[in-house]
Amino acid sequence: MKKKKKTIHRKLLVSKKETFRHVYFLLAIVIFGFLVVQFINKYSAQKNNSTIFTFDEYSRGGGIFNRRLWKILKKTGDSNLVPVVFSGSRKTKKIALTFDADMTYSMRQNIISRVSKGAYDRRITYILQKTNTQATLFLTGLWIENYPEDAKILAKNPLFELANHSYSHPAFYGYCYGLSQIAKDGARKEIRLTQKLLKSVAGVEGIFFRFPGGCYSQKDVNVAESEGLVVVAWDVVGGDGFNYNAESIKRNVIDKTTNGSIIVLHMNGAPNAPRTADTLFEIIEQLKNKGFEFVKLSELLEF
Repeated sequence: MKKKKKTIHRKLLVSKKETFRHVYFLLAIVIFGFLVVQFINKYSAQKNNSTIFTFDEYSRGGGIFNRRLWKILKKTGDSNLVPVVFSGSRKTKKIALTFDADMTYSMRQNIISRVSKGAYDRRITYILQKTNTQATLFLTGLWIENYPEDAKILAKNPLFELANHSYSHPAFYGYCYGLSQIAKDGARKEIRLTQKLLKSVAGVEGIFFRFPGGCYSQKDVNVAESEGLVVVAWDVVGGDGFNYNAESIKRNVIDKTTNGSIIVLHMNGAPNAPRTADTLFEIIEQLKNKGFEFVKLSELLEF
């Protein structure tokens, strides 16, 4: 009787092992089949639509560079991820020179009280005109209010296009180079005020927006997009803010610019950007000698 019990026990153990083997085998087949189906679906989708792009490919990896790709990403990508443009196409030698016209409340007060001479170095736009160089100018609302006639003149010049750089240049997100923190739920107000000023003062329908200091959250980007604006950052930093070393500004731009680059500099002059104008002519000359063509953002991004 004891031997019979042992034999039955062994048979039960073997039966359980066989059962587990079958279960694992079937599970492996199901997983493999699922992966095959996923691969086929993905391949089929790519075959039927050769223009499927991800947020990573065109935002962190080089920028959405035209309206068609922008629309495709919004349809096929994560609807919660509104992209930020960092550059244009790397296939051509077109580049965009952009200037930020910053103006905070404290900057305005310094001008009023004559602590500062101003926040516009006109040598910059003079050099751009002298060298026939196109550029995109990101203006704050306070700057437009302080220089309304200049804004009108710049808007009429075919070399330039004007864009939105917020109203009072606050930090939209986190600590941002010591900028004043934006009021709670103030992002939309900052954007709308400057859009209205671009229209009422300069007669321009702005389509691009740049965050002060390049500081933003996805929520802030979503707000800008909901206002009909394309958020533009940069991939080449001139580093001209509070920098008296003209050579370093020049090298930052000339050495790092590549096909499709968006370059950021400032048009405020001293004390905020004291040496920008001193380096600008040589920057333009050397980049043109390298075969780069300066275009406005709307052309670079095909908007």
